[in-house]
Amino acid sequence: MANEFEALERKLALEKLITDQKRFDQLVSMEQVDPMGAIWIGLHYGEPHFFAGPICDPLLKGAAEQFKLPWRLIREVIPAPQGFFWFEKPPSIYEPKTGGRPMPLRAASWTIFHLQDPTIELPLDREVGEMPVRLPIRGGGDMQTAVGIILQFYSEIEPGMIRPLGFTSWRFGRTQLEIVADEFKRIDQYDPEMDLFAVGGRDNAAVAVAFQFISQKLLSLATFANPDRTVRRRLGRQFPTTTNPAVRVVTLRSRERLAYIPPEEHHEVAWQSAWWVGGHWRMNHCMRPKGHATGDCWHQPTYIQTYVKGPDTPVPPPPINLYKVER
Repeated sequence: MANEFEALERKLALEKLITDQKRFDQLVSMEQVDPMGAIWIGLHYGEPHFFAGPICDPLLKGAAEQFKLPWRLIREVIPAPQGFFWFEKPPSIYEPKTGGRPMPLRAASWTIFHLQDPTIELPLDREVGEMPVRLPIRGGGDMQTAVGIILQFYSEIEPGMIRPLGFTSWRFGRTQLEIVADEFKRIDQYDPEMDLFAVGGRDNAAVAVAFQFISQKLLSLATFANPDRTVRRRLGRQFPTTTNPAVRVVTLRSRERLAYIPPEEHHEVAWQSAWWVGGHWRMNHCMRPKGHATGDCWHQPTYIQTYVKGPDTPVPPPPINLYKVER
């Protein structure tokens, strides 16, 4: 049986690892973006989410492998201003370009950030360190005025040893591949021929899939707030100040007739009977259909949930696997 509260324990352990009170006091007084402060805010105020193995492997991993096309981050897919994802199985494995030990992705945390002056406009490829921005230093924050998220990845550098390795400033409107290119341009190592997906986009894609699946309600969230006695004692010994031992457990939504997203071009056909269409990816879905004719839209991968197609006739029993992800 999965230990859902591992998500809480890992979050608290990582927060304890990076906590530096003096540094955070300086952050509070200055209200400026500081990488360590951004990590702390995401961990401290973010609710832990536990992704069980059956979701990570193969659902998130298989889906992430299909995100080689651009996927643009939008506000609507972010479940909260701060959060923490713990993956029971790695949905992505980063293999260093220069060789070395592969590093499985085990967790991610994020916090939104804002412009200090919301009336100014900045190019989307500007780095956070180059922008006059601020963090929600006491948690929360207005999602509608946020300009992006600071996304921190946590990898398993040795068996059982989870460490923060790499963060990215992902502005709303940028794709998972553009922010990788931005980073390589910043350190003057960008090559137009490089495989952006392989050198960093895979981790971005895994988290993007988790965001999108939750926003599409393909996955459901249940709150567990009562760990058993063994877990409570362990938490009490290691983290005596913990006051809210709650975890959001991410599970597959039960089989039900879910909303169908029609394609941009739809042709009526006189079908004779109804049938189930399995879940699948539409790789070039229009995200703003009303602006499609004028070009005021964008396209990106979208998961189409299982639905019933055909006339109003008796529906056959659903297939066993409603959430298949083609590799």
